[in-house]
Amino acid sequence: MHLFRGKGVVFEDKTWYTLFLPTARLEPTGFDDVSLLQQVAAELLKRFCDHYYNYCKRSFIEPRLELRDLTQDDDNIPQEDFYQLIVDGSEEQVISGIIKLQKELEENKQSLLKAGELQACRFGMHLFHPLFHVKKGGKITILPVALNESEFQFVTDLKEWSETNAEQLQKDGVELFLLRNLSRGKGVGFFEAGNFHPDFILWMIVDGKQYVTFIEPHGLLHEGPASEKVQFHKRIKDIESRFANPDVILNSFILSWTKYPQLRWGIPQDELEANHVLFMTDDRGGYIDKLFDTLQRVVVK
Repeated sequence: MHLFRGKGVVFEDKTWYTLFLPTARLEPTGFDDVSLLQQVAAELLKRFCDHYYNYCKRSFIEPRLELRDLTQDDDNIPQEDFYQLIVDGSEEQVISGIIKLQKELEENKQSLLKAGELQACRFGMHLFHPLFHVKKGGKITILPVALNESEFQFVTDLKEWSETNAEQLQKDGVELFLLRNLSRGKGVGFFEAGNFHPDFILWMIVDGKQYVTFIEPHGLLHEGPASEKVQFHKRIKDIESRFANPDVILNSFILSWTKYPQLRWGIPQDELEANHVLFMTDDRGGYIDKLFDTLQRVVVK
């Protein structure tokens, strides 16, 4: 692709981008075509600048990365004593459901509760609970922010798996802890993957070693196999090497909310799973097993 020449940016070098556009559109016949090419050029430049900025920031931050103990004052631990559930005062049925759910939580009736569009999960391995989910487009706003559908499914699936395997985990001396990771500005982020903030941090403690795993339930329709999020399971090993602490092992997984047949990446599912992309929708009964099987192989090594 050749849009313009000059002392600045040259698009003839195609090594840094792939453009999916009919060849005919690269030969403008009117002002509308020129406008399209200007939009393409602007988008490419924006992405180039974003990548270059992250590259420079990564170069500055990488040598300064350090391990720290997680404390009660960490931004990922809510400092509020209560959740705020905000709803219009005229929604009497919704308010009644909230009051009912609150009472059931106080009585500790069940670990999974539902009242209309509101769901709650009491999961002892999470560093604070309960965790809430509101149906998309619902009438309730929750502070601190509630989990979305894929995040809530992961938490409930992990809860069910840990309860099913509780005896074996205890026998193996395995402790599990989970924490929702906040988004940009407060949570743990990685410039190695374009300022990627995975949704969850999972600690598996075995024989005094901490296996710290960053987990991202995420739709992949707008991603590709070369996505920085998808490739992060490799980059995180560079971070682990820089820490040079044999008692801390880092891993990363993408839990695809998108079903495998919808991806059309041309890569076999087992190959994607070997690269830490698991399918939480069409493999709901098996993806947590596969995640821990991968971690267990690391433990055995």
